[in-house]
Amino acid sequence: MLIKEMRKVIKNIFETFGLEINTIKGKQQLAYKNEIQRLRAVGKTPFASIIDIGANTGQFAAHARAAFPMASIISFEPIEACFVELKKRFAGDENFKAYNCAIGCSNRKATFYNNDYAPSSSLLQIAEMHVTHYPKTAHTTATTIEEKMFEEVVSLSSLRKPCLIKIDVQGYELEVIRNNPNMLKLADAVIIETSFEKLYKSQPLFDEVYQSMLRFGFVYGGSYDQLYAPGTHQIIQADAIFYNTADADLD
Repeated sequence: MLIKEMRKVIKNIFETFGLEINTIKGKQQLAYKNEIQRLRAVGKTPFASIIDIGANTGQFAAHARAAFPMASIISFEPIEACFVELKKRFAGDENFKAYNCAIGCSNRKATFYNNDYAPSSSLLQIAEMHVTHYPKTAHTTATTIEEKMFEEVVSLSSLRKPCLIKIDVQGYELEVIRNNPNMLKLADAVIIETSFEKLYKSQPLFDEVYQSMLRFGFVYGGSYDQLYAPGTHQIIQADAIFYNTADADLD
C-alpha cells in the first residue's frame, strides 16, 4: 500500500511540472491527452453537434466524446462488423446515434470494396500505389451496402450549432461534400481526409477537394494530421481543416 501511495505522489509531482513518467502507459496517456487538446482547439467554442462520416469502430468519435462531453454525436459506418463494434463502444451513451450506411451521392444500393484491412475499405477500388505503400491492403471483396443522402437520414433542424463534420471515406470525400450541400452549410468546421497520391482509382486529390470547399464558402485552416509513406516518409495524406466563412472570424 505504501509503495502504491508513493507512486501516486511521485506521479502528481511530475504532472505538476508538466512531465510524464517514461512508461508505455504514460506515453499512451500523454498522447491521448494531446489528441483531446488538439480536437478542442479546432473550434473557438465547444461543438454541440459532431457528424462523423466514415466512423469505422468509433476511434474519432471516442476522442470527440472525451473532448466534448455534452455534444450530440452522429456516426455513419457502412461495414456491418465495424458498425457492431461502434454500437458496443457507445452503448448507453444517450447523445450518440449511429447509422449502418455510407453518406454519398444518392439513395441506392452501392458496390463497396471491403478490404481485409477495414480502414482501407471504400466505395472506390483500391489503386496500385495504395498496395505498394501498404501490402496488407492487397485483398478486397466486393459487397453491397446502403448509400444515403444525409438529409434522408438526419433532419437538419435537429442539429445544434456549433457543428463539426469529420469526413473520412477513403477517396469518396468529394462525392460527400458535392452532393450534401445543405449538410455542409451547417458546419462551422470540417475535418476532411485529403490525399496527395491516388490511393484509390478515380480519387480526387487535395487540390480538387480544396477548390470545392472554397466554392462552398470555406477557408483552409491547416492540417489536423498527416500520414507518411512507410520507408520514404513522404506525406501522402492529410486531414485538412476548413472553416465556414459565414461563421468564422476572419479578421
